[in-house]
Amino acid sequence: IMQAFRLPKATEAEKAARRAAIQQATLHASEVPLETARLAVETLRLAARAAEIGNINAITDAATGAALAQAALTGAGYNIRINLGGLKDRAAAERLLDELPTLEAQAETLNAQLRHLLETRGGLTF
Repeated sequence: IMQAFRLPKATEAEKAARRAAIQQATLHASEVPLETARLAVETLRLAARAAEIGNINAITDAATGAALAQAALTGAGYNIRINLGGLKDRAAAERLLDELPTLEAQAETLNAQLRHLLETRGGLTF
């Protein structure tokens, strides 16, 4: 995005090219953290599975991995939301924003499953 902002803007053609480059870079800057969010949810899924069937002595390791994945999802969500605020193509912005709440809801469900496993299988109390 910063490279696009540094493009020349002396003529109308340069201004138009710069605006288009900024929009394309903004879209890309939102797609990358969306993929991070998807991978974070998959990591949460794997961590919950590890807590379910893995070695009981490593159950908190699975939980720690899940906590890190949740942090990645949260950070990705922040980046997506801030970047899409500057996108003029509202249809593209909405398409990307529509997926984020679904991923966040999946993460919430997985975190609840993990907490249940930590309590029932791991004997932890919260």
